[in-house]
Amino acid sequence: MNQATLELKLLLRNKGFIIQLITYGVIALIALWIGHQNYDNQLQSILKQTSQYQYELETWKGNSDADPGSIGYYLYTPIAKTPSPWSILFRGESQEHMDLYRIRLLALQGQLHAEPLENSEHLRLTWLDLGFVWVYLLPLLIGLSLVTRTAEDKDTQRWQLFNTLLSNPVRFLAVRSAVLFTVVFLLNLTILALAILAFNLTINGDLVWLVALLFVYQLFWLCCVNLISHTVDKPQFSVVVFVFTWLFCTFILPSTQYLVSLDKSHAETGMDLLISQRQSINTAWDRNKQDDLTLFLEKYPEYKETSPLVGRFDWKWYYAMQTLSDDAVSSQYQKYTDNIAQSNRNTWARILSPSLNFELLLTRFANTDQQSQQNFEQQIIAWHQSQKAYWYPYLFFDLTYQPTVLDQAPAFQYSMNSHKDSVNIFWLITACLLFLILLTRKLRLSN
Repeated sequence: MNQATLELKLLLRNKGFIIQLITYGVIALIALWIGHQNYDNQLQSILKQTSQYQYELETWKGNSDADPGSIGYYLYTPIAKTPSPWSILFRGESQEHMDLYRIRLLALQGQLHAEPLENSEHLRLTWLDLGFVWVYLLPLLIGLSLVTRTAEDKDTQRWQLFNTLLSNPVRFLAVRSAVLFTVVFLLNLTILALAILAFNLTINGDLVWLVALLFVYQLFWLCCVNLISHTVDKPQFSVVVFVFTWLFCTFILPSTQYLVSLDKSHAETGMDLLISQRQSINTAWDRNKQDDLTLFLEKYPEYKETSPLVGRFDWKWYYAMQTLSDDAVSSQYQKYTDNIAQSNRNTWARILSPSLNFELLLTRFANTDQQSQQNFEQQIIAWHQSQKAYWYPYLFFDLTYQPTVLDQAPAFQYSMNSHKDSVNIFWLITACLLFLILLTRKLRLSN
């Protein structure tokens, strides 16, 4: 009987390890169910809002008193960030972001930032996903299995016997680690295969990338645990060191990175945008309307051939004022996006915390990270500009309105943009190689 077969039998006879495997698998399956429930809720919400919009659209078409100004004010268009099927597995930061807006032709920034920061109707079902299981529980499964087994060998003097009798203890350790790695990796592949079959996920090059990413992350923790087990002399203390390392990589360092980046002015920028824009709109009612229109025409000369304002209220002035309020907070919005981009570039924490790095790669893969939300907002801004370019000629040049023009208005089409981010996986591979070199050196010196 070769060593690999023997190690596999010994591992599967370990009742503690079997309990850990079953617990891990059950939690992963629960995470998949929760992820699918959330995904289905999102699609149902999008369908509901789309149906409501179609009903309102038909109502406006049949309204003989309809005009472009009223339509722009009263008609809400549903703008949805269509979720990636992979978000079933990796919900990421999307639970903190709006994935469905109802946008009018009015000032945009107030509409983007007037919603709550969390999707409260989805939050109850998004506290657990497969990403959580892989990022946080996978290291525990590997670490507790390997550290406790090595500690037991040292306590019973078996490890000293191995070093004495075996000509190549490095190979012995490699086989033992490879058996554990294979069992855990096959379990994760089984969970992934069940998800693909149950949710009809697409099998393509993205799946290869995901499997490779999981392989590297699992290898990192295997190397890390082995290094701890054979560097710490006291067996009982090695478990403590591993738990501290796990806490440091998965909780302490990511939390520190978050607190460092959580500058108060940064956190309140979205609210500042909303307040500043509302103030601009409110004070406009007390200003001279013709002056506001003149300022608008200076900034947007393509509408300068418009006719003078008529009466106490004119839709031309109202939409010009709305556009000027967006312009008034443009510098604040730029600062807001720059702050988010700067936070996303904090690579020092990702280098020191492979868990944070791995989580980022998973959420970018599933299009559920902060960057994907920023891309979504940029697409909304571009669509809103196209809406203004379509409707403003009816307002400023008094074009004849017909109900059919509603069907020709620009429609929003969300473009999903997932990222592979090969640079960040490089840090995981580098950490694995470094730990392998240190571990091999330690074992050879001890022998």
